[in-house]
Amino acid sequence: LSVKAYKKSIVVYSQSEMEEKKPVKKLKRADFVDDSWQYADALTGVYTGARISYKPGGGSEEISVYVGEKDEEAKDSRVLFLNEAADSISDAYRKAAAAVNKSNQEATTLSGDIWPDPKICAGVTVEISGLGKADGKYFVDKCTTEVGNSKTRQSVEMHKCQKRLSQEPKPQEETA
Repeated sequence: LSVKAYKKSIVVYSQSEMEEKKPVKKLKRADFVDDSWQYADALTGVYTGARISYKPGGGSEEISVYVGEKDEEAKDSRVLFLNEAADSISDAYRKAAAAVNKSNQEATTLSGDIWPDPKICAGVTVEISGLGKADGKYFVDKCTTEVGNSKTRQSVEMHKCQKRLSQEPKPQEETA
């Protein structure tokens, strides 16, 4: 879950559900003030799955659970290894999927100054076009408006919407 301040209220929402919604607007290169935008795309911190190990109930037996889109041993798998407390396989599965999803959402980011639009605020999605490799659907993480003598600008920070690992547990193999 995520939190944002909006219209004098605190809003708690599911970021993954919001990422699935239709974009509120399509932004083109001309919508960025003075062509002011920054794009970052990294492979570091991007994972196809996670292996989480934990000891349930303070016991001595270690349980290990793998969560991922592809087989852990596949040639192009990138596995995040976690050693965290968990109450059950279901809890471990959710924690591992959440860690992968959080890490992956920070992999591709776009920020810049746009001409103000009240439809664009934190927690919505926009479609970006005309920026080449940066094109795609983005989730707005932060949005601030600056009113000045010469121009009013809206600064946005966004991450590219990625396919998320399901946080719903599936039957898993347990290993000691």
